[in-house]
Amino acid sequence: MAGREAAIAVYNQTPLFLFLQDVICPELACIVVDEFRNTGFIVNEKKGEHSKPTHPNQQSYSSIWLKNLFEFLKMVEKKGKREEDRLRKQMRRNQQAQDEDEEGRGTPRVLHIKNLNSNEAILQEVTVQQLMDGDDQAVMILQTLDVSFLLHLLGNEIIQFRLSEAVLEALTEIKKQRNEMIHGNQSSKPSVEEALQKLCTSISDLLASRGKSFNFVEEKKEQCRSHTEVRYPQLHRKVFQRLQTEVNSIYEDPPFSVYPQVKYFGRNGENENVKDNLQNFVGRQCKSKAQQENQHPLVLHGSSGVGKTALVTQLTADLTKEANSAKDHQDLLVLHLNPLCRKMKQDEFWKQVGKDMERMAPKSLEEYGAENLVRVLKIYSEHILFVADWNVHQLKEIQCGVTLGTWLITHCGTPESPHPPNTLAVLSLTQPQVEEMLKSLSGSSEEIISKYQECSYKGMLTSPDIINVFSKVDRCMHFCQLLDKYVKSKAPSAINNPEELLKLGKVAFDMVRVNGGKYYSENFNEIQADVWKPFLVQEGEWNKAKAQFAFKYRVVEDFLMAKYVLQNPDATCRMWLKQYPLFKRVFRFVSSIWCENPDSIQQNLLHMKDYLSQLMDISPEHGPDAMEVDEPKLKNNFTKWTFLMTLAEDCQYQSDVIRLLAELLARKTTWHFKCRLLKEEVVKKLRFVLREVVLTQKLTVKLESGWNTDIITRLWRELSTLTNIHAQASVQISINLTESHPSFYIDKLRNLARALTLSDSSRDSHLKVIKYVGPLSCSKISRFLHHPSMQKLKELDVCVFDQPTLAEVLACKGLDDLLYVDVKFAFWRSNENTHSEESRLEISQSVPVYLTFKYFPGLQDLLRKICFPQRLSYLSIRRIFIHKNFKLDFSAFTGLSCLFLQFIPGSMEPIPNIQSSPQPIEFMDVEGRWENQNSDDDQAKQMPRRDWAKILTQNLEVPKGLQRLMLRNAMFCDDTNHFLLSQYFKKSKVKRFLMLDTDLTVAGANNLFRDLTSPPRTYDDDLSPNFKRKCTISSPPNSLLRTLPKLKQPRKSAEEREKLKVDENGRVLKNELIVSSKHAKCFLCQCSPCSCCNFNIKDYWNRLKETVLQVNMIYQVPEWRFNFSNDSCKLTVNVNACKDLRIQCRLTRLDDDTLANPSEYEWLNKFFNETLVNAQFITLIDTQLTHQGAITLAKKVWKGKETKGTPDPFSLTVCSLRHPSRREDDKYSNLVTFLKHDIEKGNDHTLVQFQFKCCCHDCCSNDKRKRSEYHLRKTYHGDIRLNNEFIYSISPRKPRLR
Repeated sequence: MAGREAAIAVYNQTPLFLFLQDVICPELACIVVDEFRNTGFIVNEKKGEHSKPTHPNQQSYSSIWLKNLFEFLKMVEKKGKREEDRLRKQMRRNQQAQDEDEEGRGTPRVLHIKNLNSNEAILQEVTVQQLMDGDDQAVMILQTLDVSFLLHLLGNEIIQFRLSEAVLEALTEIKKQRNEMIHGNQSSKPSVEEALQKLCTSISDLLASRGKSFNFVEEKKEQCRSHTEVRYPQLHRKVFQRLQTEVNSIYEDPPFSVYPQVKYFGRNGENENVKDNLQNFVGRQCKSKAQQENQHPLVLHGSSGVGKTALVTQLTADLTKEANSAKDHQDLLVLHLNPLCRKMKQDEFWKQVGKDMERMAPKSLEEYGAENLVRVLKIYSEHILFVADWNVHQLKEIQCGVTLGTWLITHCGTPESPHPPNTLAVLSLTQPQVEEMLKSLSGSSEEIISKYQECSYKGMLTSPDIINVFSKVDRCMHFCQLLDKYVKSKAPSAINNPEELLKLGKVAFDMVRVNGGKYYSENFNEIQADVWKPFLVQEGEWNKAKAQFAFKYRVVEDFLMAKYVLQNPDATCRMWLKQYPLFKRVFRFVSSIWCENPDSIQQNLLHMKDYLSQLMDISPEHGPDAMEVDEPKLKNNFTKWTFLMTLAEDCQYQSDVIRLLAELLARKTTWHFKCRLLKEEVVKKLRFVLREVVLTQKLTVKLESGWNTDIITRLWRELSTLTNIHAQASVQISINLTESHPSFYIDKLRNLARALTLSDSSRDSHLKVIKYVGPLSCSKISRFLHHPSMQKLKELDVCVFDQPTLAEVLACKGLDDLLYVDVKFAFWRSNENTHSEESRLEISQSVPVYLTFKYFPGLQDLLRKICFPQRLSYLSIRRIFIHKNFKLDFSAFTGLSCLFLQFIPGSMEPIPNIQSSPQPIEFMDVEGRWENQNSDDDQAKQMPRRDWAKILTQNLEVPKGLQRLMLRNAMFCDDTNHFLLSQYFKKSKVKRFLMLDTDLTVAGANNLFRDLTSPPRTYDDDLSPNFKRKCTISSPPNSLLRTLPKLKQPRKSAEEREKLKVDENGRVLKNELIVSSKHAKCFLCQCSPCSCCNFNIKDYWNRLKETVLQVNMIYQVPEWRFNFSNDSCKLTVNVNACKDLRIQCRLTRLDDDTLANPSEYEWLNKFFNETLVNAQFITLIDTQLTHQGAITLAKKVWKGKETKGTPDPFSLTVCSLRHPSRREDDKYSNLVTFLKHDIEKGNDHTLVQFQFKCCCHDCCSNDKRKRSEYHLRKTYHGDIRLNNEFIYSISPRKPRLR
């Protein structure tokens, strides 16, 4: 035992020893070498080199030079002993020796050097000459010495190292900590972590005092920890084996042998049934490296009472048995985590795990300590299964993280998304499984199975504990009676004293009514302990004085509350309305018991109506005895269909209850069926309630589904048979496809289309569909939209996959109520012939049609099949790629107002070949809808992007007079080829031209704008010479800058400005060019990333020339609007129809000094005097301006506007990288005073809005944990706010700048 304790002690101290040797010793060795030549001993020897020796053994300075360090220190030691003898004699003469010896200060210990002989071999490798020269090799040798030896050497009074006070203080602190670590009292010794941190602080102080960097210290500390773990693998393994043996032995076998089915859903969409091999499956997950790397926990989800806890118990028992019997003893350790860990951060979590070792492994804890056990658990985390049986509702509730080990977390309920990654879905026990479990629990299998077949609540027998109780009953009974039997079996004393159970039910009712959390022991002071303890489990820390409790089974808690409600329904049914969502199962239990007696249900039907009215958001009927409850905010949608059908089944479809449910449903205006959450059993039960509904108002039925439309198809068939709702009801169908799915789901869509048209068309009553959103496939159904169920269709927004369906939707004949048609066509079937002339595509004349295609090489053939193309006003082509036979001709679509062309994203480099196959089909979200990503074989032949612009202009035809043309993902457009596109589209007389995501620079955008506004160029047939030409900005005429002030007219009134924007028909009057660029190079320094700070300042400001010229050119063409933006460079230039200029620019070199003398730089001066003075919205980003610089900037713009005679109102925003000083970060700063003075003098009609933001990375980070961003702003209304704090206001409020 002593040897093991010593090993543990050494293990604990190892990081400290490593830190002393690897971090502190090298620095001490550096001090010795650096300061040796300046020591008092050497200096004195130099002075006395030519003097007469005072002692017969004194050696000359030259002889010392030739010695090695060991010989030198031997000489020092002899001199120290002589000095020591002299001091002793002097102390005796002064009669102080006795006192000094008693106080431990008899002889100065720094006169001699300890352990000199034991370090002889190392010291002999270093010469005094090396120390005098400061040789690095000497440092490498001396750093292998012990810390104690080096500290004594530096403190020796004979050698006399001359060190600063700061260095001496740091050395003294290191020596103190080292002595405390070696010789300190065990009880007062700091922890290893605290001692290590102190050493880090001391060495950092030492390095700082010597002017060295200490940033590496923290990294070295972590290395010492990791090296410790590497140097003691055998000890770690022994501790882990001991833990595994002790912890795994505490898990017992559960009483059941039959468990529910478990289905696994993986991260890549795979799924498998793991019921029979769950133990092996989880074991594989624990051993999988991918599981450790991706940090995806195993989530065991299922409804309450389905058997998750029993399954976890059985799994734990099986895994621990295998681990204990395995040849490899470190196979697996299972740790059941304390529920307190759920709310803990990472460090607190491991501390709690250490505390829980007292419960799981007390012997190991006593022998090794909590700190060592936690360290070993972290090292062997890949062999640990952390079981968190917490029944969480959301995984984000777990704050401790899942960064180590494999986690198995129980999740209460079913997630709304189909299946999150790494999910184990616990399915409800099937009837054969329940029968098998009953046979294993009961000796007479035939008798118990017959009772099970007779009961009407088979769906509620899903909990193993309840099944265990059912196996012991003599006859089939109601489920509430079964729960009553379970309660009495757990608390036999309550049989003769039922009031105790009512007290327990009251405690639970009061706790839920106030939405309380956990129970405490004082809540049960008036209840016998043997009554309440069997139903509750303790949570939280095991040794906590004020322990928390929770019911083991929520269903038992609800049943006890129901027993309490039945005793006093008038009072309790008024109180539970405040928290009605929490009493849903209690209400079901109470209602089912009431329905056993016809008189009882009649007496309490009003209570049921009041509760259901609250639950269904129906305003209660007020009467003389109406309850005084707060009316909730009423909702039109009703979605709680599962609860409603379960309640009807619990009440055994009692006629009074069914009529009540039908009456309440008739008062709702919208029935919303979320088919993802509905089961087929619920849909089958709907008819029992809905057939009794009598509608007196219009009803909207919303059917919402995901990719699996089986439920929505079944639901439509059920609703179509309910003729009592057809006259007043209208249906809205919404199908969301946002994930990749196989092509066989197309068959499910066709089944839905068949169901919509399945009813007899000659019948008078039909359920009407007024809205259809989602994918549609009706190719095998003739005249689909002509069926009576579709005749009232108002909105049609579909994605289709075949030409027959496309033809049916585009024609949409006979739909008088249809408002619009939005069609997205995703061609995916390679065997469909687009060249066929069998079916023509006719565009509806009476309904606006919005048509979107996913591009494929045969699209042009499909476009030729469209009849009356002039009827189409909106056309969009998605994911276009240019190939050898590319051709798109839209000249026949003369009625088009908008044409959107979206290219596949990518850079200018050649795109690798893309292999494809027609199946399976994949969908993607397109503007919130769907798009097929299936690529054609010809896509492998697509051309390099550098050739796209040339091919596009040669093979694209757009109609003349197009109102709006947009090219998205136009990265192929850059400064070398934009002239091709501009001259081509200029011929088409496009009114609004949008080129988005280009690779244009500011210079390229200037040339593009000039090309579009200049007379058309003539081209030869061969465009290659023009294509190879590089675009350059030619020098503008001198008159351009001189005439600019005349072109900028005074600001017009609001009415005149509105007339400039659109004509009487709402059409845009002026031409517009919108260009966005993703060009990554900074427009000032032309580097990526930006290197403006290292750029020549004169050249830097000259780069503003392009921006100034851009604005000048825009004002030369008054009939055009222009917008250029580059998010990478944070540059925006926008001129609207009223010639208002909005400019945003990133100026990292703009500071107060440069702003004071801009005339030194030509184009900076022009930027201020000819660009900013004409702007109405100015934003300067990443400047170096202070408050005073911002004031100077505002005055400069203001005076410039007055000088030109056009003092237009303007808005100014300054973002600075220089954080305000303490004096400026105040509501009385000079900037605030300037803004107040500006407002009070009435000058704020010019500077109508002002903002000063600090965007420095040190203080104003976007991280919420750091200090919030400094933000001073003056609003349009004359208010001044500092960091959202109101500091000044004036009234009346000013009009807002328009």
